[in-house]
This record gives sequence, structure tokens and C-alpha cells, in this order.
Amino acid sequence: MCSSPKSSGSSRPKVRVKGLYEVMDPDKRKRFAEVANRADERKAKRKEVSKRWESKHASQKKPSGFFSWFSQLVGS
Repeated sequence: MCSSPKSSGSSRPKVRVKGLYEVMDPDKRKRFAEVANRADERKAKRKEVSKRWESKHASQKKPSGFFSWFSQLVGS
């Protein structure tokens, strides 16, 4: 036998990990949820504005990359 003996399980007792909400009191939990909801709304608005801007300015985008640069160089 070349290998050393291994234990069949951990020797530490299993401890239940508490979630973030379990540690907070109800007032802090409510405040946390309000702040998170406002942040989510701002993110959704920002995405909407970004999507509108992209659709408005899509035709103005110039192709970038080696092949487009090379074709402009050779075509000119």
C-alpha cells in the first residue's frame, strides 16, 4: 500500500450558514430592498436609453478592423 490512510469525512461539525436576510433586522431588510429596487429601476432605464441611442446611431458606426482598414488603404 503506497497511499496513506484518509479520513472518511471532515472532523469539524457542520455549521449552517445564515443568509444575508437572516442576519438583518426587519427595518434594515426593508431599507435594503428599497435601495436594491431603486438601483434595479435605474439600471433598466439606463439599458433602455442605451438601446435607443444605439438604434439611432447604428448607421453612423464605421467598420473597424484590419480588413476594413486594409480595404480602405487599397481602395484609395
